[in-house]
Amino acid sequence: MSLSFSWWSCNLLKPKQHHCNYTTHDHHQSSSKYIHFVLLPYTPAGSALLGENYHSLPMLGSRDFNKNFNGSEAQPLLEFLKDQFGLQINSNRTQHTTQHGTTIDVVFQRGLIWISIDETTDVEGRYIANVIIGTLEINEPGQIFLLASEILEKANHQGICKLFEDSLLLLWPDKICRENVLLFVTDAAPYMVKAVKVLQSLFTKMIHITCVAHGLHRISEEVRKHFSKVDSLISNGKKVFLKAPSRINAFQTIAPEISLPPQPIITRWGTWLDAAAYYCDHFDTFFRVMQTFDKNDASSVNITKSLMEDPTIKNDLIFIKTHFGFLVDKITSLEKQGVLLTDSILIVEEVKAKIFQVPGNVGKSIQTKLDSVYDKNHGLKKLNTISNILAGKNHVTIQDLEEELTTSDLPCFKYAPVSSTDVERSFSKFKMLLSDNRRKFTFDNLKKTLIIQCNSQLLD
Repeated sequence: MSLSFSWWSCNLLKPKQHHCNYTTHDHHQSSSKYIHFVLLPYTPAGSALLGENYHSLPMLGSRDFNKNFNGSEAQPLLEFLKDQFGLQINSNRTQHTTQHGTTIDVVFQRGLIWISIDETTDVEGRYIANVIIGTLEINEPGQIFLLASEILEKANHQGICKLFEDSLLLLWPDKICRENVLLFVTDAAPYMVKAVKVLQSLFTKMIHITCVAHGLHRISEEVRKHFSKVDSLISNGKKVFLKAPSRINAFQTIAPEISLPPQPIITRWGTWLDAAAYYCDHFDTFFRVMQTFDKNDASSVNITKSLMEDPTIKNDLIFIKTHFGFLVDKITSLEKQGVLLTDSILIVEEVKAKIFQVPGNVGKSIQTKLDSVYDKNHGLKKLNTISNILAGKNHVTIQDLEEELTTSDLPCFKYAPVSSTDVERSFSKFKMLLSDNRRKFTFDNLKKTLIIQCNSQLLD
């Protein structure tokens, strides 16, 4: 949303455009009355009267005040803006712009944000990067918004840095409020990590975290590597019923109470463990179905029957479900929106505790992988510190953080995300838009349609 006035302008995180002009000829009218009159809907009380949540929208405003903001005369106005609108001065109050020691152009802002960027390759072979931002709220989960979708010439750190800055200029066209960006969520790709190192020299408050849900998926992929027979069973078990209606009919006749075997999807984290749990739960029934098929009908039938006759395959399935089946629910929990940071950190700690209870050589290997994934995620350790502070634990303090965060910043991490799932969801919508009958979509129109679809909940 963008509001523009004769002597007050704001940029609000809202996709719909509103323009209105207000001119006052009464030069004695107080600034407070004027601001309250124009921006009443963006106070908690005004927002409640309208049945909206405008009071939670980030806001950037500037006005020719012609006051000395470093003196006592401006203190009532500063307190008014902070109390009623949550606006805090963003300009250097000691830098005067007139010979009388007053400041004409003053910028106020409210709203701290997190940002998430990820990249994919579309069906046309283009590198597509989406930028998600969300507000960091204290009383409720913040709003999430697809800010930009762009083509990258190359998937490298220079492209990510440029996209990061260009996207924030859409939100703050006059001047990027670098101190308002507190969290950056990405995957663990080397070029993304390299980009973060560059950006953190400019965004000194920003904590970087690699997606925790994807980290758990990487652990589940490590589990898959240790159980090649189970992996082959899952792969071939699904192939048995592909384009085979007679086998599907036989399955539904013998086992009407269960579904056909699932096929793991690379982009859906934890689905391999789900498939392993399926075979553990329905092994005997599935084996009974397979016994009705001729092994010479298809190679997938032959392989599946041979694997199911192997006496060790049951042991492997039982071991996987016993020690790693819980990861699926944990990944799902971390993918949800609006989760408390303290709850997300608790999930991570529970995962660590359970993984370190896994016995044998497989357990040691998975534990090593877990250490590798989380030791590299330095931002997660910082969010762990913030979570402890928010939970009232006194064995850590804000001084333990390297970033230039203040005591007023930390409460805004209450609903801070730890996964990049929102970007993944935007890619899913992107792929649905770019279907076979829409390949002539120009990218400019495609991204506009995508942004509208992803942000439609903000228009309701």
